[in-house]
Amino acid sequence: MIELVDNIIQLAVTGTCAVIVLLFAIARGGRERALLCLVEGTFFLGSLFWTLFQVFYGDTPRFYIADMSWYSSWMFLTLLLIQIRHPDLAAKRYILPRYTPVFCGGMGVFFCIMNGEYIPNLITAFIMSMLSYHAISGLIFLRGRTDEERNKRFLYTVVVVFIVVEYTLWTLSCFWMGDTIANPYFWVDFLLTLCCAALLPALRKAVSR
Repeated sequence: MIELVDNIIQLAVTGTCAVIVLLFAIARGGRERALLCLVEGTFFLGSLFWTLFQVFYGDTPRFYIADMSWYSSWMFLTLLLIQIRHPDLAAKRYILPRYTPVFCGGMGVFFCIMNGEYIPNLITAFIMSMLSYHAISGLIFLRGRTDEERNKRFLYTVVVVFIVVEYTLWTLSCFWMGDTIANPYFWVDFLLTLCCAALLPALRKAVSR
């Protein structure tokens, strides 16, 4: 029951965010808003399929329709970061972001051992490596800057938190503690929902036009 409530809240938030950003994209245009609409919309569709499958069949989906939606959401989020980045950032080669494939790959191996699903974990590690690289690079690049580019820092921060929360959520799912409010999985999942909602004001701050 707690899991169903958690999923419904997440659906309501991401669905509402997708509609709001879509209306802004239609009214004001901009690739950034269109990409964020796709981020929220595909995340919503993945969660919707997952929730409906559990409601009708009482089990976790064993095929990857929901996963494909979430992969798409992370890819669109990566494209959003590429869209808003400063032109000089593409030429930068920071040390810390280079280690993101090591972390994501290591976590992918851990999840493969825990759940035995190799292809989804490899895809997740690949996409999250790219997303983490661009988010961390953007944060480092904006450190100490005094111009309007600093307005993008909030968006990069939200994305980094989003990634950390996702990995925390996946790790907790490997040590399932039941459908109870005491299960930290649901509290972390609610934080993930807040991150999805925070992308809207973060993008608004990053894109002034």
